[in-house]
Amino acid sequence: MEKRSSLEVLAGIYSFALLAALTMAPTTGTAYLLWIGNFLPICSTHAFHIAAIAVATAEGLFITFVAWRSYMSSGEPFLRWLTLAFLGFSLVYAPHGFLTAAADTHLMLFLLYGPFSRLVNAICMLAAILSYGAPPDPPDRRAGTAYWLCAIALFIAIDVAILALSPVAANPLLRIVPEAAACALTAASAAFLFIRLVNRSLMLNIGIAVAYFAQSSFAFLLSRPWTHLWWFAHVVFASGFMLVSFAVIRVFLSTHSFATVFNLDEVMEQLRATRDNLAQLASTDFLTGSANRRHFFERAHEEAARAEREGCCISFLAIDLDHFKAINDNHSHGAGDEVLRQITAAWRTLLRPSDLIGRVGGEEFLVMLPRIPAADAMAVAERLRQITAEQKIAFEGKAVTVTASVGVAEYVPGGPTVEKVLQTADRRLYAAKAQGRNRVIAASR
Repeated sequence: MEKRSSLEVLAGIYSFALLAALTMAPTTGTAYLLWIGNFLPICSTHAFHIAAIAVATAEGLFITFVAWRSYMSSGEPFLRWLTLAFLGFSLVYAPHGFLTAAADTHLMLFLLYGPFSRLVNAICMLAAILSYGAPPDPPDRRAGTAYWLCAIALFIAIDVAILALSPVAANPLLRIVPEAAACALTAASAAFLFIRLVNRSLMLNIGIAVAYFAQSSFAFLLSRPWTHLWWFAHVVFASGFMLVSFAVIRVFLSTHSFATVFNLDEVMEQLRATRDNLAQLASTDFLTGSANRRHFFERAHEEAARAEREGCCISFLAIDLDHFKAINDNHSHGAGDEVLRQITAAWRTLLRPSDLIGRVGGEEFLVMLPRIPAADAMAVAERLRQITAEQKIAFEGKAVTVTASVGVAEYVPGGPTVEKVLQTADRRLYAAKAQGRNRVIAASR
């Protein structure tokens, strides 16, 4: 590994310090408000509270729908649980606004919906984080409505159950226990994210957001209703909510999948690679703009050497367009060329700048996914398979369609060579063809 200069080391330390300061800023605000709390008047503004809860509920339902649309496209369990986190919080939190007018006579009942909504959000966020990288849900599971109707019924049942607690709502434990549980769960989620997933695309946003959720619950535990610390706790939670929302919107506007969206570091890495290794015509397939066989294998070995140095993995996809000869025979070779051009162009919209497509045969391709483990690579392969089947290539007034079979294999440091891994991917590709084509296989059968 190349030795870093003193300035680069200092810049890295400063970057870490900035990240730590940003993540822990709410705790600083909480400590400040606790210190001067006795000098601040109570701020009991019902109208503003109702308006703020209405906006939060509307925003939550909108992001729920956006996250759900992304999940329906990619099938990521992470997005399914994220959708439930938004949905559960919104439905359980809404009565907190409706009961604002009753705060003077039924204070504890008014307060209960906040802690329980944050606990529901914390449970779903933890489940989402633990499911990150899991294989996508099959299309038939995504299409069903029973799962979502049951979730909505459960969240409404929680609202009704809280209302039923009104005779004993004066017990402060009813507020403290769910708030403390939400604080503990979100703190655990944040710790897991920063240790295991912070370098993944957009997961830094999620990590900071979950840390804000934990600090918000902590502030709520220390505050009393209508104090400035109580209002500040709302602001901290809303800030975390907006950070998660931003990540979901980024995913929706790009690949519909957290596993495949790329971040600024990956873009900068590709820019440096482009600066140092300008592509030459001899290394590119003239028809599709993909790497040719020689250049692909050169890049694969370069990435493998870096993987050995840095202890990371590479996934490879072997892709073959099904029944491609029939397209040439039935529609002409010009149609076949147009299919190859448009299909590879569609693939690039789903891949990161650091990924590489290589055309190694007539309709045979290899895709290299640096730093992507096999579980995430299977999700990428499934999206490539889906977008291939969805394409309708117009040629001389006719719509030409094609499907793809994909084999997935992972290169790990100290394991089989690049050639062996590519042979494994190729065997799995032919297994996919033998099992009916238009499918992804990521493990030997």
